[in-house]
Amino acid sequence: MVRARKSVILAWVGLTVLSMLAAYLFFLQVLGYMYYDLVAGLAASTLESLGVRSEAEGNMVAVAVGRSWTAVRIGWECSGVVSFTVYTGLVSGFPCVTLKKRLLGLALGYAAIFFGNFLRIVLILYLSSMFPNLSYILLHDFFGRPISFLWMTTIWFAWFYFVFIKAPGEMESIKDVSVQ
Repeated sequence: MVRARKSVILAWVGLTVLSMLAAYLFFLQVLGYMYYDLVAGLAASTLESLGVRSEAEGNMVAVAVGRSWTAVRIGWECSGVVSFTVYTGLVSGFPCVTLKKRLLGLALGYAAIFFGNFLRIVLILYLSSMFPNLSYILLHDFFGRPISFLWMTTIWFAWFYFVFIKAPGEMESIKDVSVQ
């Protein structure tokens, strides 16, 4: 009984760690600069549509700030790779959820992470151009990071809501395992 619980726990921990590692390597090694270039290009296009002069070259976004230009590099740190990786582990390693619901949770979560992170990048660059006297670092660190944290917390709670409230029937097997 105790050995069975330990093996189940070790299996789920292993699945969580392996899925996080796979997601991390996928975003860094497989997609890599293609993904960062896409985010930078979309950000520059969105800023242009908002009336802010901007250009993208690779993973760099140049934005008109007052009379000068500033360049920002979009890398793995700010493109959402860490958020994707942690979310992958959360969804993949959660016990007693069907593969279909995991894939749906991953797809919806990835879309929400991308959308929220993209809006955060555009908003920081937009505010930097509109308020040239404010430091980009101030906007990034004291505005962007809390927004990112709140957005990820919302996505995580949406997953928990889906698992515990919307689809609680699958969780019965957890209760059965704990009773034995």
